[in-house]
Amino acid sequence: MQAFQDIHYSAAFRMHRTGVQDWLIHTCPDLRMRVRVVHEDAGTALVRFTAFTV
Repeated sequence: MQAFQDIHYSAAFRMHRTGVQDWLIHTCPDLRMRVRVVHEDAGTALVRFTAFTV
């Protein structure tokens, strides 16, 4: 019998909207991820993501 444990991450935060894509690529390169980005105004994005490792 084999067993394993998946690790699940979720977060919501605001950041400069021009840096969202680069931040995700550099911070989470190996994760499978669902991302939702809402551009709140000209400079701010609300980022929500869920991810897991296998």
